[in-house]
Amino acid sequence: MKPSIDDTASVARVCADSQPAPGAEGLLAGLGRLWPDLTFKLVLTRGGWYRPGGVVDIEQQRIADNLRQWAEALTAHGGMPSLLDACMKGQLFATRLVGQTHYLTARTGPAAADFVQLEVEELQEVLDRYLSDPDWLPDSLEEIIDPLDYPQLAPEPVGAARLVFRRIFSARTVLEAQQIGPGAGLRRFLQDWDRSSASHSECCCDRWVLALQEATDSDGGAQLSAHPVPAGVAQRLPETSAAGAGLAKRVQAFDRAAGYPMAWFFHMVASAGVPHAVGIQVAKDHAEGFDYLPARDLQPLHSWVVAPYRA
Repeated sequence: MKPSIDDTASVARVCADSQPAPGAEGLLAGLGRLWPDLTFKLVLTRGGWYRPGGVVDIEQQRIADNLRQWAEALTAHGGMPSLLDACMKGQLFATRLVGQTHYLTARTGPAAADFVQLEVEELQEVLDRYLSDPDWLPDSLEEIIDPLDYPQLAPEPVGAARLVFRRIFSARTVLEAQQIGPGAGLRRFLQDWDRSSASHSECCCDRWVLALQEATDSDGGAQLSAHPVPAGVAQRLPETSAAGAGLAKRVQAFDRAAGYPMAWFFHMVASAGVPHAVGIQVAKDHAEGFDYLPARDLQPLHSWVVAPYRA
C-alpha cells in the first residue's frame, strides 16, 4: 500500500537516511521513492536560528543529548550548587544546534491550494561555551541553558550535520481548517492567484510557501494560522509618486525580477515589499484609461481596492 502524507514515520525515516547536500538531491530522491506520484521541489531555505543542544566533555564525549533535561535533573536533587559543581568537576561544554529549515512543496492538483508542503530541519551541533568557566557564574537555570551574554567558543562541529523531519501537511487541509478569521486573507490570496496571469505562468507553491503558527485562542484552545511567504530573494518596490508610464515600468520590472506576472500584487498583499499605495495608483491609472495590466489581472486588483486584505 502506498504511504499517505499522514504516515509521518515513513517521511521521518527518509529525512534521517538522507545526507544534507546543496539542492537536497538525496532527500528529493528518497521522497520520490516514497511517493512516486508526487514531485517535490526545494522552494525555500531559511536559516539563522539555533536552539540549545547537549553537553560534552573536554574530549567531546557525550554527557547528555539535552542540556535542559540534564540541568533540570541535577537542580532537582541539589539546586544550583549541585549543577555548578557538576560543571566544574567535569570540565564540561554546552553545545548548540545551528539550524536551517528547508521548505519543499509538491503540487497535487490544478488550483493554487492544491499542494503538499514538507518542512525539514538541517541541524549542525557545534561547541557553544564552557559550562565550567570560573569567570562566568550563572545566577539561574535559564542562564545556564540559554544565556544572553557569555564567553562564546568558536563553533567547532560536534558530529555530522543531519536532516530532521519537522512536519508535512496539505495546504488544502490547512485552508479548510481556517474558514474564518486568520484564514480569510490566505483564502483570497490563493483565489486571486487562480484567476490572475500568475496561474498561467507558475505554480503558486513554486513561488510561495506557507508559514504555520500555532497560538491559543481566548477560550484556551489551539488555533492554527498560516500566511504565505515568498521564496527566493525578497523584492521591494518603494513607495513613490510615480503614475502612468513610470509606474507601469516599475511594476513590470518587479515582475521580471520575480520571474512571473502580477508578482507585485501578491507581494503587496502578503509581504512588506510593495506599499498599498502602489495598488491604489495602478487601479486609478486603469480607471483613467492608462491600461498596462491584462483584463484578468484587473479582477483581483479591483476586488482588493474595494476590500483590502492582508494574507
